Amino acid sequence: MKNLLITILTVLLFTGCAQAQDGGITLAKDQHTSYVIALAADAIPAEKTAAQQLQHYLQEVTGAIFPILPAESVQAEAPQILVGQSERVKVLLPQQDWKSLGEDGIVIKTVGNKLILAGGRPRGTLYAVFQFLEESVGCHWWTPKESTIPHKSTLVVSPQNVTYVPPFNYREYFTAYVQTDPVFATLVRQNGDSQKQTSEWGGHHQMLGSVHTFSKLLPPEKYFKEHPEWYSDPANGHKPCTATSKMPQAQHTQISLSNPEVVEELTKQALLWIKQNPDAGYISISQNDSGNFCQTPESIKLYKQEGSWSGPLLHFVNQVAEKIHQQYPNFLVETLAYSRSIKPPKTIRPAPNVIIRLASLHADAGHPMNSEWNQETRDNLLQWSKISNQLFVWNYVTNFYGYMLPHPNWGNLATDLRFFAANKVTGIFLEGTHRTNNGVGDFTQLRVWLMSKLMWNPQLNQSQLTDEFLQGYYGAAAPYLRGYLDLVEQAFVKSNRKLGAFNIDWTFLTLQDMNQATRFFDQAANAVKNDPIISVRIQRERLSLDLLWFLRYKPLKRLAEQSHQDFLGPKDPAQAVQEFIATAKHLGVARYSIDRSFNDVVPALQRMFNPSVALPDFAKQYPANDVIDIQEGDFSLYHYGKESTFEEDPAASNRQAAATSLGWGIQAELNQALPGPTPEKYHVYAMVRAAKGSKLDAENKVGAGIYDVTTSKGITSQVFTLSGDNYQRIDLGVHDLGGSMYIWFSPAGKPAAEKVYVDRIILIREKS
Repeated sequence: MKNLLITILTVLLFTGCAQAQDGGITLAKDQHTSYVIALAADAIPAEKTAAQQLQHYLQEVTGAIFPILPAESVQAEAPQILVGQSERVKVLLPQQDWKSLGEDGIVIKTVGNKLILAGGRPRGTLYAVFQFLEESVGCHWWTPKESTIPHKSTLVVSPQNVTYVPPFNYREYFTAYVQTDPVFATLVRQNGDSQKQTSEWGGHHQMLGSVHTFSKLLPPEKYFKEHPEWYSDPANGHKPCTATSKMPQAQHTQISLSNPEVVEELTKQALLWIKQNPDAGYISISQNDSGNFCQTPESIKLYKQEGSWSGPLLHFVNQVAEKIHQQYPNFLVETLAYSRSIKPPKTIRPAPNVIIRLASLHADAGHPMNSEWNQETRDNLLQWSKISNQLFVWNYVTNFYGYMLPHPNWGNLATDLRFFAANKVTGIFLEGTHRTNNGVGDFTQLRVWLMSKLMWNPQLNQSQLTDEFLQGYYGAAAPYLRGYLDLVEQAFVKSNRKLGAFNIDWTFLTLQDMNQATRFFDQAANAVKNDPIISVRIQRERLSLDLLWFLRYKPLKRLAEQSHQDFLGPKDPAQAVQEFIATAKHLGVARYSIDRSFNDVVPALQRMFNPSVALPDFAKQYPANDVIDIQEGDFSLYHYGKESTFEEDPAASNRQAAATSLGWGIQAELNQALPGPTPEKYHVYAMVRAAKGSKLDAENKVGAGIYDVTTSKGITSQVFTLSGDNYQRIDLGVHDLGGSMYIWFSPAGKPAAEKVYVDRIILIREKS
């Protein structure tokens, strides 16, 4: 009788810990558990990792130890968490179609006192475990090094009934710390080519060659000498090279798409790549990163027939894909619809094993893809969707001109992903700040986390996700940071303009906007002043606004003084710049833009607030409010330290000048000079001199012009003949100038100057 009573009490205790009254289950009570983690005997490496991760985090949360046992050794009636596709799981879920889960689909279900965490192979079970830990346990992994893990001595889980397959089977946000941290990449459900997950972490998709592979498969340094006609000649209108042509740089040329020998050799090399890595599954057969194609008569004819360079390109790729299919029937061939091939052909169709990856570099990131703002991109995607078996999208979600600066593309992230998912897109590549600067940028941490969530499930509420991250990561500062992000986004929307991936114009943020943005960051810092960890996070995010204040300081300061408005920019900008540089370097900032390192930009930042000097005589006759003096500290130099430099120059107005021997090597962005978003008419002058050419010609020619980044159009371009060693005034004429424009200088014409020196630019407002 005594033994029977003990048995009954044991069973009651055992089941009481397992089954909650609301139909859920109690995984732990007062730091103890009756649950075990049941792992199938045939579990793959990723499923073993999933079990270990579940055990680790459940113990961290509850303090209880959840043993991992072979499923076959656990009694069928016992409380258990079943991880992976064991036979017991298949008996418990007889209606589940496991094949439909693909590689990443998840199953999270409760059956009686059992919790099932399983999914497709190889990654689904890992994803199921992490989604359960996030949504039902409350774990959050914000960055590779920062997380929020709750502590609950008693853990009750509500009934679970989740079966989910992500619409995108290829998901990649191209940024450094996802690329280099395989654990975090798995935690945020990314599986792209640039990542490094081993089989223990579910592996990842591999794209042999990555992208722009024509010259990787047929490198000019290997083939050009024997076959110059295989390559286009950038110096001769991209006609096929000849024996007298200079060997072109790999990504500045394109291969001849109509040459049968090129088809044969490229196919041979592609098959060798696949032979070396037959499990990869994908190979990129894609055009080089050049907007032109090889101008053979056959390709030109096909281009005209098909209405796009995608015609000759796809005709070529299909031939390669057919031969690959013969030897590797399950291998997929990816090619780009990019630049001049972005428009679909009229009649040619992708082969069944060809994936089109649409990469619309000049899309408007400030408005939905499915809108009139993006009519061309939208229509191209819809047409490719109709004629392709599979479609990937390469989307640009950063600003290549200024990785650290505000980029108000937040409003359309989820909307665009839903549009892609609804139109046969199965792979997403988001090009972000892949040179992440150690996480310094325009809310880089939020972007990575948010976009990862939305790639996994684009139906999620973006606004709620944003608040979840801000509150979890920034604590009491969250409402003020949300206010800042909304302010920037709303100011951009109000401007009714496009936003490119090469934006140089922040004039949409008025003086009032910049002041309010500063107040928001002041309030955010004050809200967490007693939390040193979060305070550093706020300081890092504020660098974006600080940098923008430097770029917009002069026009906004001038406007504030003229209109008697508040000005909350730095009181001592020169000192603030030095502090900014020191903080940025301390935080590991490496890149300023896609083609400039942070170190390249530092000299210009340090010159921005040099003491002002007197205007040239010709400008003194105008009212001071109508004259803008742009000194070398506001110039951007390309190939800084090589072809372009800042130099001491006694002949210059402030004894400093910018010098270049490179085409368009000096650029003055008008965002740093103009006060507001409305274009105004200015007369444009510059003080320029030329170094003599190697033949010591008495005259040297200098080029100068104005270019609009938003419209990708030149406003003016002129060549000036200069003589002597003194600075001379050049006149670029009267133009409507806006913040999306820059003024450029370079050697030009014959005889071209050996080097161009620019002292200053003078803008004089024209009276209406």
